[in-house]
Amino acid sequence: MVQEQLQQQQRTRDCIEVAPTALTTHVRDSKRTSGPRSALTPQAWAAFVESSTALEHRRSR
Repeated sequence: MVQEQLQQQQRTRDCIEVAPTALTTHVRDSKRTSGPRSALTPQAWAAFVESSTALEHRRSR
C-alpha cells in the first residue's frame, strides 16, 4: 500500500495519511495512527479533497 501525507493546514501542522487502493482510499490522522480510520470510495475521496481545498482557499483570504 502506497502512503502519502497531505498537509491540511500549514499553521497547525494537522496532517492525514492516505493509502489509496484499487477500490478505496484509506485515511487516518498521522498523529493518532491507532485511532479511527476511514475508507472512502473514489467519489467520496474526490469530494473530500474538493471541500478541503475550498476551505483552505476561504481561510487564506
